[in-house]
Amino acid sequence: EEDKLNQNNIFNDLVEIREESGVEFKELENTIGNISINPTDKININVLVRNEEQLKVCIEEKVDTIYVTDKDLYDKYRYLDNVYLRLERVNPKRISYDNERLLVTETGSLEYAKNNDVFTDYYLNVGNHYFIEYLLNNHVKRITLSPEISIEEMKNLKNNLCSLSLCEVIVYGRLEVMVMKYCPLNMLVNDSKYPCGICRNGKNYYLKDRNQENYPLVHTDEVTHILNYKNIEIKNIENYRNLGIGNYRIELWDEDELEARKVIKKVKNLLP
Repeated sequence: EEDKLNQNNIFNDLVEIREESGVEFKELENTIGNISINPTDKININVLVRNEEQLKVCIEEKVDTIYVTDKDLYDKYRYLDNVYLRLERVNPKRISYDNERLLVTETGSLEYAKNNDVFTDYYLNVGNHYFIEYLLNNHVKRITLSPEISIEEMKNLKNNLCSLSLCEVIVYGRLEVMVMKYCPLNMLVNDSKYPCGICRNGKNYYLKDRNQENYPLVHTDEVTHILNYKNIEIKNIENYRNLGIGNYRIELWDEDELEARKVIKKVKNLLP
């Protein structure tokens, strides 16, 4: 009985802390509530790239922000003030960053916002105005919304925030469905006894499901990412535009120069 009472007290304390935090959110809401935009304000077209060929296309097409997944590629082009490094979702080796441009993928990396230019990725699953206000209050400068929220839910966000100009939606690309430390290729090649390096031979590898759909595998030093078998492609972009969304992202996978340029131009035409 005593243990149960202590647990109840702890629970009540946590509820009080959360409610008090809500007061802070309301105070912040008053500060950002003065921001207002309309459908004629400037918008940004942003692109995530996975190789230098795609990055060069983005430079030629004058996209507003370029996200890169490769640290060496970021270092090569960091002289451009619109190039950002997307960090890993799993970071067993914490790296110190100072005065860098980062797209962070998990809440632990929010600490980088103190001394870096930080945007948040869709992995944070942002879907309510409390979380948006929390991120803004912690120096985040752009927030990617969860791909799962509907237009109606975005309308509610706008009603609570007055402005979605600092928010980003993904309008094209293969979203990640899973991340894991286990490597299926390594298991097939050598029963996971030692690193095989097969993923670095320049070829693409996939997992095939029972419906014969191919899910791309993306390997890094620490983890394996599994992408969806198909691209999402939002065609009713004007609905998001009318809500005042300020940023629209394209996520490239294996598109070559011609394909990448075609996708960027298509989105540009949808967002005059």
